[in-house]
Amino acid sequence: MNRNLATQKGISAPDFLQAVQQHYHTCQATPDYQAADWAKPEHLENAIAAQLSVIPEQCQSLLDLGCGRGGIYAAVQQRGSNWHYLGIDLMPQNIEICQQRYPQGQWQVGNYWEALAQPEAVDWIVSNGCLFSHTRPQDRERLLTALLAKARLGFSVICLLQRPGQDVQEINASPHLHATPHYWFERSFKRLGDSITATLDHQTGLELDPDNALVVVQHSNMLET
Repeated sequence: MNRNLATQKGISAPDFLQAVQQHYHTCQATPDYQAADWAKPEHLENAIAAQLSVIPEQCQSLLDLGCGRGGIYAAVQQRGSNWHYLGIDLMPQNIEICQQRYPQGQWQVGNYWEALAQPEAVDWIVSNGCLFSHTRPQDRERLLTALLAKARLGFSVICLLQRPGQDVQEINASPHLHATPHYWFERSFKRLGDSITATLDHQTGLELDPDNALVVVQHSNMLET
């Protein structure tokens, strides 16, 4: 995961997305796991498995924001799940690779703001490090609201977090240096109250990069159906 992209501050959303795009353009000649900013192949595999493991049984449609080279789609196919899948990525080169590898999948070039603005709802959203990790601090609350509006059941995403043991005062003094600190998530979850069930999980049972955690948010009323 690229921490520098998560720390940029005071630039416009278009410029921020352009910076992300420029970074991933430099990764095109690398293996899949490195192109997605993971240090080891197993970290990418485990991050995908962690996200899919929490998807409710009633899920029928899946939106993959920042689909990269199709790793989540490949895992979905291996599981035998027949979800309606849509993968969206900012990089045209990644979408071309996905179309070549998995022509039966549905793929689009675009960014997550555009995808979340579309009126059609989906059951579940996944994202392997692209959402809160590559979102400016001032945009995170808007993104959380957009995700909850788009996903009928909820979402599971892998995010950068502050390292364990970091001082809370240090984090509060410079929140732009931390992609998705605990205090921000906890504050947002409390604001939403009983309408959601949320977990911020370091202990997925899988070997994730230590700077990352699985965030799972579900609509509470959908858990009862």
